[in-house]
Amino acid sequence: MLDVINNEEKKIDDIENATILYIDMFGFTDVHREHTMDSKDYVNIMQRLFARFDTICEKNKVYKVYTLADCYVIMGYTGKINKN
Repeated sequence: MLDVINNEEKKIDDIENATILYIDMFGFTDVHREHTMDSKDYVNIMQRLFARFDTICEKNKVYKVYTLADCYVIMGYTGKINKN
């Protein structure tokens, strides 16, 4: 596979038996947008919630891919990773 911008070959991992989970807090962004919640309170709630998610991920040996606003994405797999 070629990278059009850099004209280089991409490095892609082949992961077997993987599961991706996207967690989005339904309606949570709307609450913040409507200014019914102070920004500091919003960040504090998300920080505490995601810290709990992090602990659960570590306990269950799954990988947190990223967080973005009120979205939390994790990946779990039972197979091996083939580096290409």
